[in-house]
Amino acid sequence: MGYDREKIIDNVRALMQIENDVAKSYDDFPYESYALKETHPSHIYTIATLYGFKPTLIDRANVLELGCASGGNIIPMAFHLPNARFCGIDLSKKQIELGKRLIEDLQLKNISLIHQSILDFNPLEKFDYIICHGLYSWVDANIREKILEICKNQLTATGIAYISYNTFPGWEIAGTVRDMLLLYTAAEKNPLHKATTARSLLMHLFTQLKNMTTPYSALVIQEVEILLKHSDAQLIHEHLSNTNEPFYFHQFMQAANKYDLHFLAEAFLSNMKTENLPAEYTVAPKNEENRILAGQYMDFVKNRRFRATLLCHERLIIQEKNIQEAIWKCYLRLVVLPDNDNFQENDILTPKEILFTNSIMCLNVNDPFSKLVMWILFQAKEKSLHYSELCKSIMQNVPQSFSEIQVFLDKLLLKAILGGIIDVNVVSPHYVLEVTDKPLACPFARYQVYYQNIVTNRRHENIQLTHLAQALLPYLDGAHDIKALIQVINDFVEEGALLIVDENNQPVNDEQKKFLQIEMLCKKTLNQLANQAILIR
Repeated sequence: MGYDREKIIDNVRALMQIENDVAKSYDDFPYESYALKETHPSHIYTIATLYGFKPTLIDRANVLELGCASGGNIIPMAFHLPNARFCGIDLSKKQIELGKRLIEDLQLKNISLIHQSILDFNPLEKFDYIICHGLYSWVDANIREKILEICKNQLTATGIAYISYNTFPGWEIAGTVRDMLLLYTAAEKNPLHKATTARSLLMHLFTQLKNMTTPYSALVIQEVEILLKHSDAQLIHEHLSNTNEPFYFHQFMQAANKYDLHFLAEAFLSNMKTENLPAEYTVAPKNEENRILAGQYMDFVKNRRFRATLLCHERLIIQEKNIQEAIWKCYLRLVVLPDNDNFQENDILTPKEILFTNSIMCLNVNDPFSKLVMWILFQAKEKSLHYSELCKSIMQNVPQSFSEIQVFLDKLLLKAILGGIIDVNVVSPHYVLEVTDKPLACPFARYQVYYQNIVTNRRHENIQLTHLAQALLPYLDGAHDIKALIQVINDFVEEGALLIVDENNQPVNDEQKKFLQIEMLCKKTLNQLANQAILIR
């Protein structure tokens, strides 16, 4: 067989040009780089444990992030897990340099960021966790193959890969709107102008379709509303990029299986919820083939548009009983408040129904035992209760033996966990909910606040700060007491950096009233920061 040397050279040059164009795009319009809770080793470790897998403990893990941008996701992990090791690579030189400056400022020794194409990445070491978020659907086939090859070759025997991607059938309508935007902005060469032009079309579509009542217009307007909330960088890199390839779940798993990578679970536990399926997918032992088929059918039922799949080397058989038993080792936190804000303890013994509703499910709690369980979690507010602690509180309020109520309890918890009503974690939380006389905030958040108004909390979530919280956070160093913190805010007000207003949004001019308002707002903000998992011991 002969080789067409010129064609090979042309192909190589074309690939290099595509990479250069992509790198320049991310240099010129950096993608917002923030924390992603679902990618955190703690979260992945928890889900793996629930499904009977035994990954490496996170405090000594080796973690790789492909497409790390400026490190907004991986650097907080490295800060909070000093005995673990982290490596991130990205094609954008500008973003890697920005991340390296942050690492230098924080004097972190357990993380490295590398400016490199994934195609050229051939590490000698192996990793316990590999994170690939927002990349797989947005790159060409050869890079997708390389991603899977890295996961196959560089994962340890008990390693886990997280890969997110767009999915059909949910991306059908999103793809239609994307094609419309690409056609409408085809003449624009400047990415920022392209994003502006796309936004003008989205606004036009919103105006024209918002009063229409056809099923199709409802689908389009829903997609338009999503895109209008996106930043210019998100529009440029997600919806106006040269490549955006959705997949059916079973297609993605076929590609992964070719590299001896197997389905563990979904990073979003709610995507593991199955209902209205044939008995063979809900009753029989859940081998990989059945689980993939069940997941694919649920994608059809839910019109799912995005997945974040966890892969491992091992084929797993999943039993619901094993998942319920794994919950016994977990901390539980109610993350969806009851629809009725006036949920009272005396509602437990009344016929009154209590509803917990999110975009995934409506949990209808109407029997006394279920209401008691949800009441205990509701009263804990932001506190995570260990399963044993929850059980202890339950047993103080019921006459039955623990063995009589445990099966019912475990089924309720599993239903609420898979429905996104209760958050679950094997790792104990490392934050406090009480405001001490000398409050101490997470040092990483105190560093971040000097450069941005979004900080990473101790649950690896992004917290949008109020102006007052921004002013207060740098002083939460454990040295300033409440009185001193109130004076700090008072000084900011006196200097005109902060404005104190009354309930009618009018400036408060009376000095005594102003000081009382500052005192109240300062204490309220401290409680908010505590509930947002930013304060530590």
